Amino acid sequence: MISKRQEYMMNEIKDAEEAKKLADEKLADALKQSTSANVRANQIITDATTRAKNIMDDAQENANKEANIIKNKALATIRSEKIKAEYEIKAKGVDLAFELAQSLMNKNISKEDNQEFVDQFINSYKETK
Repeated sequence: MISKRQEYMMNEIKDAEEAKKLADEKLADALKQSTSANVRANQIITDATTRAKNIMDDAQENANKEANIIKNKALATIRSEKIKAEYEIKAKGVDLAFELAQSLMNKNISKEDNQEFVDQFINSYKETK
């Protein structure tokens, strides 16, 4: 009876040792999977961060390009308006000169009157600038 009891206990110890060994293997496998999952999660985070940075960089680059296009259009408009304004000023000067010439031609004037007309013309021209 003692030997059966001893055999039973030996079998139980053996089964317990095998169960422990199996549990240790499963624990090691679980730790390995956990580590692998952490590595994968970190890789996903790194990839997502990189993609987000690339998207932000692209958006910034596009915004800069668009801003430059708007700026260049504005500068072109300013140049065009400046040329137009200069042309209008020159045209006004020519018109004033013709008006002065017509006035002088229609009038017998003295040297003083002539000087007064010239001064008025110059002052009118200065005011239009």
